[in-house]
Amino acid sequence: MNDSQLPQDVNAFLDTLQSAGVDYMIVGGIALLQYIEARNTEVIDIILSLTDSDKIQGLVLEEVNEFFARGKFGLLTVDILRSESPFFRYVQERHGVDGFFLNRSLHTASAKGLALLKLYALPSLYRQHQHTRVHIYEADLQSLILHGQFKNEELLSELIDFMSPNDIHELSKILVEFEQHRSRFS
Repeated sequence: MNDSQLPQDVNAFLDTLQSAGVDYMIVGGIALLQYIEARNTEVIDIILSLTDSDKIQGLVLEEVNEFFARGKFGLLTVDILRSESPFFRYVQERHGVDGFFLNRSLHTASAKGLALLKLYALPSLYRQHQHTRVHIYEADLQSLILHGQFKNEELLSELIDFMSPNDIHELSKILVEFEQHRSRFS
Protein backbone atom coordinates (compact mmCIF):
# COMPACT_ATOMS: atom_id res chain seq x y z
CA MET A 1 0.00 0.00 0.00
CA ASN A 2 1.43 3.38 -0.85
CA ASP A 3 1.71 5.98 1.90
CA SER A 4 -0.77 8.39 0.30
CA GLN A 5 -3.48 5.71 0.06
CA LEU A 6 -3.32 4.67 3.73
CA PRO A 7 -4.79 7.84 5.30
CA GLN A 8 -7.56 7.87 2.66
CA ASP A 9 -8.50 4.24 3.34
CA VAL A 10 -8.31 4.72 7.12
CA ASN A 11 -10.50 7.82 6.92
CA ALA A 12 -12.99 6.10 4.62
CA PHE A 13 -13.19 3.06 6.90
CA LEU A 14 -13.68 5.18 10.03
CA ASP A 15 -16.39 7.22 8.27
CA THR A 16 -18.17 4.03 7.20
CA LEU A 17 -17.79 2.47 10.65
CA GLN A 18 -19.32 5.48 12.38
CA SER A 19 -22.18 5.84 9.90
CA ALA A 20 -23.02 2.11 10.21
CA GLY A 21 -24.17 2.69 13.79
CA VAL A 22 -22.52 -0.47 15.12
CA ASP A 23 -21.12 -1.22 18.57
CA TYR A 24 -17.33 -1.19 18.10
CA MET A 25 -14.08 -0.50 19.90
CA ILE A 26 -10.82 0.42 18.16
CA VAL A 27 -7.85 -1.51 19.60
CA GLY A 28 -4.30 -2.05 18.40
CA GLY A 29 -2.02 0.52 16.81
CA ILE A 30 -4.50 3.34 16.41
CA ALA A 31 -5.68 3.07 20.03
CA LEU A 32 -2.06 2.78 21.21
CA LEU A 33 -1.25 6.15 19.64
CA GLN A 34 -3.10 7.76 22.56
CA TYR A 35 -0.59 6.31 25.02
CA ILE A 36 2.62 5.43 23.14
CA GLU A 37 4.52 7.79 20.86
CA ALA A 38 5.57 6.80 17.35
CA ARG A 39 3.52 3.58 17.29
CA ASN A 40 1.88 3.12 13.92
CA THR A 41 0.28 0.41 11.90
CA GLU A 42 -1.20 -0.32 8.50
CA VAL A 43 -3.87 -2.52 10.06
CA ILE A 44 -6.96 -1.43 11.95
CA ASP A 45 -7.77 -3.69 14.88
CA ILE A 46 -11.31 -3.57 16.17
CA ILE A 47 -13.61 -5.41 18.55
CA LEU A 48 -16.86 -6.00 16.71
CA SER A 49 -19.51 -8.70 16.35
CA LEU A 50 -19.65 -10.70 13.15
CA THR A 51 -23.25 -9.51 12.64
CA ASP A 52 -22.19 -5.88 12.91
CA SER A 53 -19.29 -6.44 10.51
CA ASP A 54 -21.90 -7.24 7.83
CA LYS A 55 -23.29 -3.70 8.26
CA ILE A 56 -20.03 -2.03 7.22
CA GLN A 57 -20.31 -1.43 3.50
CA GLY A 58 -17.09 -2.12 1.66
CA LEU A 59 -15.65 -4.45 4.31
CA VAL A 60 -14.93 -7.81 2.72
CA LEU A 61 -14.12 -10.60 5.18
CA GLU A 62 -11.44 -12.98 3.93
CA GLU A 63 -10.93 -15.18 6.99
CA VAL A 64 -13.32 -15.95 9.83
CA ASN A 65 -12.86 -18.27 12.79
CA GLU A 66 -14.49 -18.62 16.18
CA PHE A 67 -13.23 -15.37 17.71
CA PHE A 68 -11.26 -13.59 14.98
CA ALA A 69 -11.85 -12.35 11.46
CA ARG A 70 -9.71 -10.55 8.91
CA GLY A 71 -10.93 -8.51 6.02
CA LYS A 72 -10.16 -5.74 3.60
CA PHE A 73 -11.62 -2.29 3.19
CA GLY A 74 -10.07 -1.10 -0.03
CA LEU A 75 -6.37 -1.74 0.51
CA LEU A 76 -6.67 -1.45 4.30
CA THR A 77 -6.48 -4.65 6.38
CA VAL A 78 -9.06 -4.87 9.16
CA ASP A 79 -8.48 -7.38 11.97
CA ILE A 80 -11.63 -8.11 13.97
CA LEU A 81 -11.54 -9.44 17.50
CA ARG A 82 -15.06 -10.79 17.55
CA SER A 83 -17.18 -9.63 20.47
CA GLU A 84 -18.66 -13.13 20.52
CA SER A 85 -15.56 -14.00 22.59
CA PRO A 86 -16.39 -13.54 26.28
CA PHE A 87 -13.01 -11.89 26.89
CA PHE A 88 -13.22 -9.45 23.99
CA ARG A 89 -16.78 -8.54 24.98
CA TYR A 90 -15.59 -8.03 28.58
CA VAL A 91 -12.87 -5.58 27.43
CA GLN A 92 -15.32 -3.81 25.12
CA GLU A 93 -17.91 -3.36 27.86
CA ARG A 94 -15.55 -2.35 30.68
CA HIS A 95 -12.52 -0.67 29.19
CA GLY A 96 -13.68 1.76 26.53
CA VAL A 97 -12.82 5.45 26.30
CA ASP A 98 -13.55 8.16 23.81
CA GLY A 99 -10.37 8.75 21.90
CA PHE A 100 -9.38 11.12 19.14
CA PHE A 101 -7.71 10.14 15.85
CA LEU A 102 -7.55 11.82 12.43
CA ASN A 103 -9.68 14.73 13.65
CA ARG A 104 -12.53 12.55 14.84
CA SER A 105 -13.81 11.07 18.06
CA LEU A 106 -13.54 7.27 18.22
CA HIS A 107 -14.47 4.66 20.79
CA THR A 108 -11.15 3.02 21.70
CA ALA A 109 -9.77 0.75 24.36
CA SER A 110 -8.32 2.40 27.46
CA ALA A 111 -4.67 1.90 28.37
CA LYS A 112 -5.76 -0.82 30.79
CA GLY A 113 -7.94 -2.48 28.15
CA LEU A 114 -5.04 -2.50 25.70
CA ALA A 115 -2.73 -3.95 28.37
CA LEU A 116 -5.25 -6.71 29.09
CA LEU A 117 -5.56 -7.53 25.37
CA LYS A 118 -1.76 -7.70 25.01
CA LEU A 119 -1.43 -9.92 28.09
CA TYR A 120 -4.22 -12.18 26.84
CA ALA A 121 -2.43 -12.66 23.50
CA LEU A 122 1.09 -13.25 24.83
CA PRO A 123 0.83 -16.95 25.82
CA SER A 124 -0.50 -17.85 22.38
CA LEU A 125 2.26 -15.86 20.67
CA TYR A 126 4.87 -17.66 22.77
CA ARG A 127 3.38 -21.06 21.88
CA GLN A 128 3.40 -20.12 18.18
CA HIS A 129 7.05 -18.97 18.42
CA GLN A 130 6.15 -15.54 17.04
CA HIS A 131 9.18 -13.89 18.62
CA THR A 132 8.96 -10.60 16.74
CA ARG A 133 5.34 -10.06 17.79
CA VAL A 134 6.17 -11.12 21.37
CA HIS A 135 8.86 -8.43 21.48
CA ILE A 136 6.46 -5.77 20.13
CA TYR A 137 3.66 -6.80 22.51
CA GLU A 138 5.99 -6.82 25.52
CA ALA A 139 7.36 -3.36 24.65
CA ASP A 140 3.81 -2.03 24.22
CA LEU A 141 2.80 -3.63 27.52
CA GLN A 142 5.66 -2.05 29.43
CA SER A 143 4.73 1.37 28.06
CA LEU A 144 1.03 0.89 28.81
CA ILE A 145 1.72 -0.30 32.35
CA LEU A 146 4.00 2.68 32.98
CA HIS A 147 1.40 5.03 31.53
CA GLY A 148 -1.41 3.62 33.65
CA GLN A 149 0.60 2.68 36.74
CA PHE A 150 -1.26 -0.64 36.89
CA LYS A 151 -0.48 -3.17 39.59
CA ASN A 152 0.31 -6.71 38.47
CA GLU A 153 -2.40 -8.19 40.68
CA GLU A 154 -4.94 -5.75 39.28
CA LEU A 155 -4.29 -6.88 35.70
CA LEU A 156 -4.10 -10.59 36.51
CA SER A 157 -7.33 -10.50 38.53
CA GLU A 158 -9.21 -9.38 35.42
CA LEU A 159 -7.70 -12.16 33.30
CA ILE A 160 -8.18 -15.05 35.73
CA ASP A 161 -11.68 -15.96 34.51
CA PHE A 162 -10.57 -16.05 30.86
CA MET A 163 -7.22 -17.86 30.93
CA SER A 164 -5.77 -21.11 32.19
CA PRO A 165 -4.02 -21.16 35.57
CA ASN A 166 -0.76 -22.02 33.78
CA ASP A 167 -1.05 -18.99 31.48
CA ILE A 168 -1.84 -16.74 34.46
CA HIS A 169 1.24 -18.10 36.26
CA GLU A 170 3.47 -17.42 33.23
CA LEU A 171 2.05 -13.90 32.82
CA SER A 172 2.69 -13.18 36.50
CA LYS A 173 6.37 -14.08 35.96
CA ILE A 174 6.55 -11.78 32.91
CA LEU A 175 4.98 -8.92 34.88
CA VAL A 176 7.47 -9.41 37.72
CA GLU A 177 10.31 -9.22 35.15
CA PHE A 178 8.85 -5.92 33.86
CA GLU A 179 8.75 -4.61 37.42
CA GLN A 180 12.37 -5.61 38.04
CA HIS A 181 13.41 -3.95 34.78
CA ARG A 182 11.64 -0.70 35.74
CA SER A 183 13.14 -0.70 39.23
CA ARG A 184 16.66 -0.80 37.76
CA PHE A 185 16.06 2.62 36.23
CA SER A 186 14.25 4.20 39.19
